[in-house]
Amino acid sequence: MFSVPHGAAAGNMIRSGVMQRVLDAAPAVEIVLLSPMAADPAFVAEVSQPRVTVRDLPPHRPAGLE
Repeated sequence: MFSVPHGAAAGNMIRSGVMQRVLDAAPAVEIVLLSPMAADPAFVAEVSQPRVTVRDLPPHRPAGLE
């Protein structure tokens, strides 16, 4: 599972080839991208491929002692 809390980090991971290298190196691996951009059709279209699932990552809301 990759947690991608910010758009720039998501773009870097996807466009740098890291995600594809993981998929190529381990045929049994499935990647789940957790990102607040899961509702963005352009982002989902860019990362969509077999063995990749995009799920929503709600924004962090500090509470308590944070």
